[in-house]
Amino acid sequence: MSAQRQVTIGRSDGASSRRRSGASSEHRSHRALRTETTVNDPYDFGVKRTLTADTWQQLRSIGDQTNDRLLDAQLQACNCAPDPSTLTRLVSPSIEDGQPAPALHFGDPRVMALLACLCL
Repeated sequence: MSAQRQVTIGRSDGASSRRRSGASSEHRSHRALRTETTVNDPYDFGVKRTLTADTWQQLRSIGDQTNDRLLDAQLQACNCAPDPSTLTRLVSPSIEDGQPAPALHFGDPRVMALLACLCL
């Protein structure tokens, strides 16, 4: 059985924990299965509640833009990893300007924290 994780970005009203509108992405086994935008209150986006062809197109456009922004953010987070040759140089001992530089032990918590800071 695979683990399931759901990432939700949204807006909730102050009186209850019910989500009014937002975007979510469902993940299983470290893979995104789907990304969707939920609009429960069109007024959140300045669109009238009356469903017409014009308001439908406005809501579709808002949903598409929101999904695109969420997917772009997820892609940017994935593009952080260094290329294999750079990673090999980091985890191998070397000599720079005549000075020995020790290898960084990949997987060590401090090394992983350093790499995470460099990827921001």
